[in-house]
Amino acid sequence: MNGYTINIGDLLNVKVYASEKVYDDLLKRFSAIKISECVCDFEIFYRNFQMIQSEKSGILMKPFRNTLYLVTEQEDKIIAYSPVQTYSSENIIERINKKITISCQKDNNSKVLIRVITELLIRKLLSKGYFPLHASCVMKDNKAILFLGRKGSGKSTALFANVLLNDAYPISNDITFVGKENGKWQAFGLPYDLTFDSTLFLQIAQETKKFKNFHEEDKYGSNKIRYDVAEFIADFNTSWVWHAPIAAINIVNLTKESEYTIFSNIKFEDALLNLNRYGKDKNFDFDDYLKINNLYPSFDYELLSQEIPFNKMEGNVLRHYLKRSR
Repeated sequence: MNGYTINIGDLLNVKVYASEKVYDDLLKRFSAIKISECVCDFEIFYRNFQMIQSEKSGILMKPFRNTLYLVTEQEDKIIAYSPVQTYSSENIIERINKKITISCQKDNNSKVLIRVITELLIRKLLSKGYFPLHASCVMKDNKAILFLGRKGSGKSTALFANVLLNDAYPISNDITFVGKENGKWQAFGLPYDLTFDSTLFLQIAQETKKFKNFHEEDKYGSNKIRYDVAEFIADFNTSWVWHAPIAAINIVNLTKESEYTIFSNIKFEDALLNLNRYGKDKNFDFDDYLKINNLYPSFDYELLSQEIPFNKMEGNVLRHYLKRSR
């Protein structure tokens, strides 16, 4: 197995020992990763096995947007075991200091490895005081703009419209970590797949290029189209951005029927209310199954509401940008 030391988002350096196919899988998910000469934070050895000696005992833990693990500690070794679950193959992860070994069965698209690297990113962000928002995010004019709202309110639509029609760059489709560094609020994205309602494409199909690299997912309904990060970048001729200073957070309630309207600088109380209602996802679990730093986020909604402008966006944002581009 070859070893690659890669830098992800100027935040994490990991040396991954795996095949070329696995490295290709990482490129599909972690866009703009760089080969790094820096000292690595962790070494990861990734292997597929036919048989895994399972750990049947331990503490049951639920990491962030991950499967359940049984975790045990043996002197300086952490062992985390996960049986076959709905969206994950059987795997066992062992950590001794900075060395992580992943053994798994039939790990499609290196999903277990990708989740481990994502967990390491999250642990880094938590150590810097960041916390997650259930929000999409783009970068426009070198500043991050977040889109927050209830399920189905248009967070993904806002990202789609801004990237395709407003010269913005994607940072995150679903989960955005926010935190203060050097006195400024920053947004950092995690690269999950992007899922869009197919009716968005119908609205603009006559005025934009064809869409090629999409995947229809039955489990999301027949009207949903899914992209991984690499497919989205290629099909929409864009670049993924990992982080940017925050300019504003928009509370979205987008509909096809009404005209696009934006209400700027809503009241602090209104911003705080929306953060409390929509800021967290049901899968916001933070069990530290690899025993990296045992940190949990502190959701500082009040300070965020006081220091960042909040706006409300309503109506048909696609129609608005299409009219403006004519």
